[in-house]
Amino acid sequence: MKPYLKFLPVVALALFFGCWALWWGACSVFEGYVSSTWPHTIGTIQESRIDSCRSPVGSHGGGGTGYTPVIIYAYTVDGHSYRGSKINTRGAWNYETSREVVDAYPLGSQRPVYYSPSAPGNSILVKGVHRSSFFGLVLGMIILSFGAFFGAMGYLAAKYGHSASGRSYTFDDDSPAVPIAWIGMIAIMCQFGLLFWLVH
Repeated sequence: MKPYLKFLPVVALALFFGCWALWWGACSVFEGYVSSTWPHTIGTIQESRIDSCRSPVGSHGGGGTGYTPVIIYAYTVDGHSYRGSKINTRGAWNYETSREVVDAYPLGSQRPVYYSPSAPGNSILVKGVHRSSFFGLVLGMIILSFGAFFGAMGYLAAKYGHSASGRSYTFDDDSPAVPIAWIGMIAIMCQFGLLFWLVH
């Protein structure tokens, strides 16, 4: 098998999931933008807690724990009762940010609820576009960057690489693969830093 063909499944998966993440992120940003013009009513917080989920993947065989704030609220629009659970357009949470949300919306308290005039059942507690709203867009960029990186390295391995075993490839010092590899790694690391900043 030609070396660049080995990277095709990775590139295809990165293209699929990267485009999906970009679409999800774009919808989050658009929803935040649209919600900035929504009217509001007063709702009552019926549930306020932090849900945790144990991941089987972690260091030394252990798993990690993910946290998500759960806020259930009831509100009334034009005599019709609704329940909602959407907080804002944030794409990811950690324990600290989840605790901040739960503390801001204690059980039994009354808070403004923003709702769509055309579909009052569509509601949100914090309207507008926020820093964390761009989580999906940055995640999609990272996934697509991985796909582009492996695709480029596979192509360069086929064109400039040297292989003695048929599995590992080396490049000459003047090969364009060396600077491209460094540029790609630095770009991906910068994107991960941006993603970390959006989450916190």
